This record gives sequence, structure tokens and C-alpha cells, in this order.
Amino acid sequence: GISYGKGAAFLHQMIFLLGKDFLKDGLKTYFAKYKFKNTELKDFIAELSDAAKRAGMAIDFQAWSDSWLTKAGCSAIKLDFDRDETTGELSNLKVIQTPYNMENTPQNRLRRQAFNVASLDDQMRVIQVKRVETSETNPETLVDAFTGPQAKRIHALLINY
Repeated sequence: GISYGKGAAFLHQMIFLLGKDFLKDGLKTYFAKYKFKNTELKDFIAELSDAAKRAGMAIDFQAWSDSWLTKAGCSAIKLDFDRDETTGELSNLKVIQTPYNMENTPQNRLRRQAFNVASLDDQMRVIQVKRVETSETNPETLVDAFTGPQAKRIHALLINY
């Protein structure tokens, strides 16, 4: 179902964006504090929020979690770029994030997310991988990779590599 899929996407994105060490720290304190007790989602999020603060992360984890767990819908991600017909080089490579299905879920919003974009050659071998982080305020993220001489070899770009 959609709730399981979105919950899984939340966990996956949390680990990719913030790291496994952050998650381990948050889980350790969560399980120590609530051993043999009943909890609610707010307890889990509070412990992870505290873990983010202890790690000195520049993120409002509560707000980020709310954007994933209390707002309907998901974001659509696509790549846009220009290719010079003469040189074959790429320029203006952007990741564009749009709220998906705004007609049915008008409260949907942009989300801070992280993922890898890979460039592939004509044999579909990886040339380069670049980590990209989107914003909850700007729908376009400029990617400063995949330019120069190797750009002529790029035959495909893959999101979420």
C-alpha cells in the first residue's frame, strides 16, 4: 500500500540524506529510553531529532519528517539539460522537482532529498556518479558535474543510482 511505500521511502531517504551513524545514534537512545514501553511516532521522531542536533546537522528534523509523513503525495523528479550539437558537451544540467498530482493532493510540497545521479557511456557503464541534494524551497537544483571532455561520452543519465 501507499502508506508502507511512503514510510519505506522516508526511511531510505533519511539514511541517504543524513547517514547510518545518525540513525544508529537515534535508534540507540530511542530503544534505551523506551525499553519495555509503548511508544508513538512522535517519540521516535523526537529521538531522531535529538540525534540530528547532537551530530550538529543543519536540519530541522521534525519539519523534514512532517513533510514526508504528514503531507500527502510525493515529488516527481526529472533531469533537464542542454547538449551542444557540435561538441556533444552537456550544460545547464538541472534536477527538477515538482509536487506530483497537485490536483488531488494540493497540500503536496517540495522536499529536501538526496540521491545519486550517474552518467553512463554507450555500453551503459558508469562514467561518473554525483550526489545531488534537492531543496524544499527551490524546485531546480543545478548539477555542477558531467561537463567537460567526458561529457561527450555520456549516452544516458540515471537518477537514484
